[in-house]
Amino acid sequence: MKEELRRRLFEAFSLESRDHLARIRSALQELSTTGSVSRDGLTSLHTLKGSARAIGLEPLEHICHRVEGILQRITRGELRVDADVVERLNPTPDLLEDVVAAFLGQRAQPDLMPFLTGLQALEGEGGGPELRPPTASAEVPTAALRAAARVSADELRSLLEASTRLVAETLQLEALTDNLRELARGHPELMAWRTQFEEISSSLQELANEVHQTTHQSLLAPAADLLGFLSSNVRELALREQKQVELEVEGMDTLVETPLLQSLADPLMHLVRNAVRHGIEPPEQRVAQGKSKSGKIRLSLRTRPKRLVVLVEDDGRGLSSSLERLRAANPDVPTPDLMEHLFAPGISTEERPDEVAGRGMGLTAVRQRVEQLGGSVDFMHAMVGTRVRMVVPTALAAQSVLLVRCDAQTLAIPSRSIRYLRLTRPQELSRFGDRVVLQEGDETIPVISLARRLGLAQRPGADPLKLVLLSRLALQVDDWTEHAEVVVRPIELPFGPYPHLIGAFARVTGDACLVLNPGWLLGSPLEMAGEDVEPTPTPRVLVVDDSVTTRTLAQGVLQGAGYDVLTANDGQEALDLLMEQAVDLVVSDVQMPRMDGLELVQRIKQRSNIPVILLTSRSEPAEQQMGLDLGADAYLVKQRFEQTELLRIVANLLAGA
Repeated sequence: MKEELRRRLFEAFSLESRDHLARIRSALQELSTTGSVSRDGLTSLHTLKGSARAIGLEPLEHICHRVEGILQRITRGELRVDADVVERLNPTPDLLEDVVAAFLGQRAQPDLMPFLTGLQALEGEGGGPELRPPTASAEVPTAALRAAARVSADELRSLLEASTRLVAETLQLEALTDNLRELARGHPELMAWRTQFEEISSSLQELANEVHQTTHQSLLAPAADLLGFLSSNVRELALREQKQVELEVEGMDTLVETPLLQSLADPLMHLVRNAVRHGIEPPEQRVAQGKSKSGKIRLSLRTRPKRLVVLVEDDGRGLSSSLERLRAANPDVPTPDLMEHLFAPGISTEERPDEVAGRGMGLTAVRQRVEQLGGSVDFMHAMVGTRVRMVVPTALAAQSVLLVRCDAQTLAIPSRSIRYLRLTRPQELSRFGDRVVLQEGDETIPVISLARRLGLAQRPGADPLKLVLLSRLALQVDDWTEHAEVVVRPIELPFGPYPHLIGAFARVTGDACLVLNPGWLLGSPLEMAGEDVEPTPTPRVLVVDDSVTTRTLAQGVLQGAGYDVLTANDGQEALDLLMEQAVDLVVSDVQMPRMDGLELVQRIKQRSNIPVILLTSRSEPAEQQMGLDLGADAYLVKQRFEQTELLRIVANLLAGA
């Protein structure tokens, strides 16, 4: 074996064995409490066995093989789990760790014979193979041990985000350097300082880029490492459905960030299960249609610049019956829009639901998860069967966004979702049924106001109008300002989830800027029809909070439930607004400048019976009682409720319950 390959094998084994050992330990603990065998545990035993064989670690390979066989007997129902079985299997993870430690030169080789003898009674007729005396472990290259310091994927991701922020900061330095260059002109005393500053700035940029690239490289792993479980899942489900299914995979050697693969595991599993359950026909139907008995599912991964493209295809029955049911209810909607509507909640491709499928939430969950990753998922045209494509960004932390202005707010739209920007005269727009549209060649593009979509105040349209063209929609914005490379972080505040957002980032000014979800902006085509029709009157809620982010999030939750929402920065601004506009209910923070929520409640109740809900991050009973004594109708601690609880109370108060 060549020395470099040998070193890499040992290094890889020393890193991966810890993860597998942890999963095996967890699986045996689960076995002792539930009597069921974890698929992850079986997979780790099998993988660890293969790794041990690759490096010549025979004792470890032998133990994994024996225990794997016993767990498979339990899975097949050939062995009942009782106290004796649990007692005989319990030493497994400790012995495996001892064998690995002995291999790495950290302790002496353990005596395995008592444990292996105990396994004989669990292995059925003939027992397991006889264990030869353990051979001396291969010599571990010292360099591999030094290189095998374990860092978790989460820690690496945090480091990657930090390095990305460092890169962003160095870009700010570049802008400052340009400013300094202008200031130094005509001032010789500043020239030396400018030169030194430019050298430091350049060095920092090089260092930041090097740290970022090295950290990102550390997160890469072959897709097969985390997606190998799909084959066994397909076999199990096909057996249950009494179907013959082959899974073909392509691109499993593609290097992808580990956290991204982990996040895609559930959506991929759902799509593959859909293909088995809804797509592939029973063998007799396939033969009658001139197809082979065995259906085929093809999963392929390929990388594009800054993107991962995943295709899930099958040669089954396709979407015809599902589209026919939708078309019967929506006869005037074109087929592409109907296909898009399959991702809407409550729309199922199965006529008879059961515990596996048919409740109309699977594809919705897939889309939500992919959009949380900043990606997109859609059905593609297929001559036979069904074809689904997922596209997700591969850069974990940094992404390009377009900053736009809407109702005096600055919001961000991911640049990857934008086709182009366009200045349009109002007379270039026309009406097509319920929609305002823009005709671009042969393409008819619906146009909606971003303010209208978000439920914000709409300003009179400028001339020309500023449009942001997405995949099948044009958004009218008040202004667009700049493209920026930013670090987008998930939203971790009350009222969640936030389907209209994918996260937020900190601007140079220190303010938070919310990043809009392109998938939510596009919406279902059936939902978007009539977007610009004058809405019927709805209850109006005033949200009062001095935090821009919290105020915007609460506004989004209430608007998502169909309410008309006004906002105010503090109690005084809320009172001023109440003098001018009719409001049906107030949701207010307690701690605010100028006038807090307690005083606001008192002032409101002195002049009206408008219901008031107080929200606070503090849970002192005395403060809550004071708010209720002053007339508050409900008092919620932010950390203790979910979006549904807030909406339930709002609905009850508006209904007079």
